[in-house]
Amino acid sequence: MAAPLAELTGLRAVVPKLLNFLKEYHMQSSAPESGQRVQQLLRDVAQGRKRDGALGAVTLSEEAVEEAIAAFEDWMRECRPGMPCSYWSNQHKVYIKGFVGEMEGEYLNVRASPQKAADLRVMGEATNVFPREDSGWYVPPLPEAAAKSEAVKQTLHRVKADFDGRQYGDEYLILQEGDLLENQFSEEGWEWARVFQRAAQSSLGPTEGWYPPSFAEPQS
Repeated sequence: MAAPLAELTGLRAVVPKLLNFLKEYHMQSSAPESGQRVQQLLRDVAQGRKRDGALGAVTLSEEAVEEAIAAFEDWMRECRPGMPCSYWSNQHKVYIKGFVGEMEGEYLNVRASPQKAADLRVMGEATNVFPREDSGWYVPPLPEAAAKSEAVKQTLHRVKADFDGRQYGDEYLILQEGDLLENQFSEEGWEWARVFQRAAQSSLGPTEGWYPPSFAEPQS
């Protein structure tokens, strides 16, 4: 039986690792229910209901898990400082890359780097700030995961204009400018793709389907 991870490395060392794990998962999945599921997974491991699997044959103390979840919730309430982000500019109609800074009154600073003293990129509404895909920012990926991530990046395309496929049928995507798509295959002038990341937190239409390739361009 594996020894509790907290006993191996000390509670103070485990909590930051779990916190980074929660932050990384948040960046990779924009659906709120996904974050709740991963928190429940950690609680299940701590309570002995799940031992083997993606986390390996380890156990966690309930104290470490709850402390990490509380720290994650504090980070969320503070608008996710230091997180790589994309800010949607209503004025210029473009996404501005940066890092979440601090709140000033009703507005959130987006900076050029994670440091507090970094140059200010923009100041705007927190609701216009979205996680920016940057795999491995908080948790280094395993070698095989890194290779898979690189392969996925080569198939990613960013939507450059809105597209409403409802007029064509249920198997056609509904897209907004800025959505990220993972192309799967082409057929008769259409591209079949999976929605990799939404530009805005919405659930428009199917997550896989057809779209005209002229509406997207390779992700740089």
